[in-house]
Amino acid sequence: MINPRSIVYSVYSYLRFLLRSTNAHGVHSPFVFDLVTKCFYDQSNYPQYSILREIRKELRQSNETIQILDFGAGSRDQNLEKSETRPVKHMLHNASISPKRQRLLLRLVHYFNSKNVLELGTHLGMGTIAMALGNPKATITTVEGCLNTTQYSKNHLNKWLAENHFSGALNIINAPFTTYFEKQLSDSAKEKKLNLIYLDGHHNGRATLEYFNQIKKLMHNDSLLIIDDIHWSEDMTQAWNQIIAQPEVHVSIDTYYWGLVFLRKEQNKEHFTIRT
Repeated sequence: MINPRSIVYSVYSYLRFLLRSTNAHGVHSPFVFDLVTKCFYDQSNYPQYSILREIRKELRQSNETIQILDFGAGSRDQNLEKSETRPVKHMLHNASISPKRQRLLLRLVHYFNSKNVLELGTHLGMGTIAMALGNPKATITTVEGCLNTTQYSKNHLNKWLAENHFSGALNIINAPFTTYFEKQLSDSAKEKKLNLIYLDGHHNGRATLEYFNQIKKLMHNDSLLIIDDIHWSEDMTQAWNQIIAQPEVHVSIDTYYWGLVFLRKEQNKEHFTIRT
């Protein structure tokens, strides 16, 4: 059963987005214009796309199930949210990154040549593999709260990366996000700033604000933070608006599904709403 309130808000927020949004022609920032034209709207047929398609096909055909411990807001499908054992193919369909956003994530890592990446919310590893293919030499740390999901994704990611000549480093950590920030992020790691952070989990406004307060300590001036599902719910949209209002954030982009955050203190504070 689908949550009607969630669907109503989703439709309302998408209509508002369409009314406010623009494409590259409405962008006057050279930095954002280049990002939109050379990355968002890049029509190149990257050979890595076929790898992503094959991996997605593999999971669609899987008969495996995972015993889930869900730390986040769950799925819009209430039956799936209450289920403890979830088929992998249903997890792929209901809660995993879409093929279009997966390709964009690959392009973003490639465009910025992101070398030190943090993913919060491994899930089935669809975002992880996209980022690894975007820069095969990157160091990627991915954090997942559910132990069984972590183990499942670790086995598959190691296989996929070995098959596709990934020469970087992949660190898969099983921990709630708060535990990761409090206990597993050492002082030496804090000194090594992150190039890209992908926050894809616990779609709750209050939690997202708390995570941002930790994440911004790990960002340098040119880092990119991607926040997933900023219009998932009213409180997620409110959290997004509070984040982009913070003085540290100078450039922000609302693509409806994702919010992109840059510090870029050399730029005047600007917010963009862009169709991808």
